[in-house]
Amino acid sequence: MDSAVAVALIAGGLAIAVTAMVQHYNKQKARREKNLRIALDRGWNLEAVADEWITLSSKAPFGRGIRPRVREAVTGDWNGESFVTFGYEYDEIHVDSNGRR
Repeated sequence: MDSAVAVALIAGGLAIAVTAMVQHYNKQKARREKNLRIALDRGWNLEAVADEWITLSSKAPFGRGIRPRVREAVTGDWNGESFVTFGYEYDEIHVDSNGRR
């Protein structure tokens, strides 16, 4: 294979990867903005990071894994009742039979 063809293929692959990442970022940004508008229209609060909810419960999935995180917490009132909803993330450590990560 000619080196110019190899360079062109690599450059094309990188261009496709960058385009996909930008599109994903823009899609997620639009989703966050839409959620924020909905929350504000209803008088709710939306926090991008709200780690104070990590200790909400001792039941699964809370307390599992490492580096727990709460993202996009929405709090407010619905039909006279207070509520909270959020995305909960954590990392897991995978170890093989020899104890290696």
